[in-house]
Amino acid sequence: MPNPGRDDLRAEVFNRLFSDDHSAVFSFFLGHLSDREEAKDQTQETFSRVWSRIDDLIEVAPARRRYWLFAVAKNVLIDCRRRRRVRSAALTKLQEQAREFAPKGPDTLAEERSAVRALDRAIAGLPEDRRLVLTMTVVGELTSAEIGELVGCPAGTVRSTLHDARRRLREALDAESAS
Repeated sequence: MPNPGRDDLRAEVFNRLFSDDHSAVFSFFLGHLSDREEAKDQTQETFSRVWSRIDDLIEVAPARRRYWLFAVAKNVLIDCRRRRRVRSAALTKLQEQAREFAPKGPDTLAEERSAVRALDRAIAGLPEDRRLVLTMTVVGELTSAEIGELVGCPAGTVRSTLHDARRRLREALDAESAS
């Protein structure tokens, strides 16, 4: 059941924090990212997260709310940098693969393309959790600890899942080459 008094308090606390600290949060991101549009996006993400946790913020002493806000901003920045790192690693891998497929003889090219299609089919046939861990390891170059942190499971479980994904890929590729 809605609580008009509580809703007014939520809006008041959020609006006060937004008006007092929006510029500071934007400056924080601009200083770290050196990109105005990205800084705007991450500032928006920060305040979106603040709104989603407004009841937690209300419980924070008014003198500590700015610290709480910047803790949220710091977490948004960490997430942003992770995404950038993964995108950069994926782009590097794609560029390396593009160099590998530089002009070659038609027979060699056809064999390589066939192998890539077989690998794509084998990867697509993996269960989602196996495919995710494999992709984050190979393309994203993340460690099992980093992946575990992102998906919320222990690093040992990530390593086990990765081992199983590789085993399944090997079996699928062996089965396809045998046929």
